[in-house]
Amino acid sequence: MSTWSLNACDERFVGWWQHPAVAQAAPGDRRPGPLGVRALPPAHQPHVAQAAPARPAGPPHPGEAVRRRSAVPAGCARRVQSEGWRPERETGSRPATKDQVVSMATVILVAGPPCAGKSHHVEQHRAPGDVVLDQDAMGARAFNRAVAELERARPARRTWVIRCCGGATARARFAARIRADRTVLLRPPDDVLMARAMQRAQPHRHVRAVWYWLDQETRDPM
Repeated sequence: MSTWSLNACDERFVGWWQHPAVAQAAPGDRRPGPLGVRALPPAHQPHVAQAAPARPAGPPHPGEAVRRRSAVPAGCARRVQSEGWRPERETGSRPATKDQVVSMATVILVAGPPCAGKSHHVEQHRAPGDVVLDQDAMGARAFNRAVAELERARPARRTWVIRCCGGATARARFAARIRADRTVLLRPPDDVLMARAMQRAQPHRHVRAVWYWLDQETRDPM
């Protein structure tokens, strides 16, 4: 009777496979079987790796961490990182694209003499959600704090800044300070300004303010 030269194993025993007609010895049987082959229990087979017992399906034990396979293979992750992209995280967050641009709102400076209608112009052109910085309505202290915030960071919403800014140099300097994207200069005729100033409370104070702005504009025209 011939034997095969294939060394195979199963869950019960490892031995030389014999002719199909020859009965295999039972595991643990020390009596010599056919052709002197006896079956060995799995514990006496050092060259055979023992399989771990199957675990029942269900949630993990308390305190046991659950490992998740990455959605990006190792080779792809290395290639993605070398190209400047961030691979997808295991939590399932979307990857950031390198052409993603964070849009910022614009800053508009509305300048002109007192009684020129700057506040009315902003009310006619502003959109819902726009921010309006008006020194007459906010007060000097709150207005200066808001301007300082514009110097540090760009606003998240479109912002209108109302300021007299007499003189071209003063307007350009203040526009650069708040990083204005656009400057709107309102310049009604002088007689219109004076007529409006006389209709305000404390008219003489407004008339002096109008004359002061006109003098600055004359000294430093556009």
